[in-house]
Amino acid sequence: MDAKKTSFRNIVDNLRNSIVISQDKRLISYYSEYLVALKLSELGYDVEVLKKTQGPDLVVHIDQDVDRLVEIKSSHLDSEGWACATSFYKGTSIRRGEFHFCVFVIFEKLVKPVEYLIFTLKELEDVKKERPYPITAFPNNRCVLFRYKNLREYKREIPNVKDRLDIEIKLHKHPEEFRNRWDKIVS
Repeated sequence: MDAKKTSFRNIVDNLRNSIVISQDKRLISYYSEYLVALKLSELGYDVEVLKKTQGPDLVVHIDQDVDRLVEIKSSHLDSEGWACATSFYKGTSIRRGEFHFCVFVIFEKLVKPVEYLIFTLKELEDVKKERPYPITAFPNNRCVLFRYKNLREYKREIPNVKDRLDIEIKLHKHPEEFRNRWDKIVS
């Protein structure tokens, strides 16, 4: 397992350097996957990065009979401070139960992770609610999870109560229930 952890660390370092040099935001999704894989391997878990374009991104082997499928999402804070979002497009992966957990990695200054939010599939259930434009940036990208600095900012940016999600309210009221909650994945 130490060889795998070292490999993850090397990949993370190389991706970080590549992003810094190139400023290529397309690499952030890969960087996020390997950051989370490294975090979980540092916690002592056997992690496998699934190198495919659809479906979950990681498998965490808990024991011989138990695997956890993990979806990785990422975003970076906007230039005005604390606001970001991640999309589940039309919510299909949530509806189909294609993963057990989701880790939302939030970056500052492109490569500095400032927050790891861990959700169970059940906690994300209401994210599959399609919300209208202009709440979401694109018409085909309607199932979105938003993260703001605090609940006040969230309510200011999404003033219509019917456009808010229960999970977003919970996240903004009690971020500690999601922040660095690696125990959700491995319990």
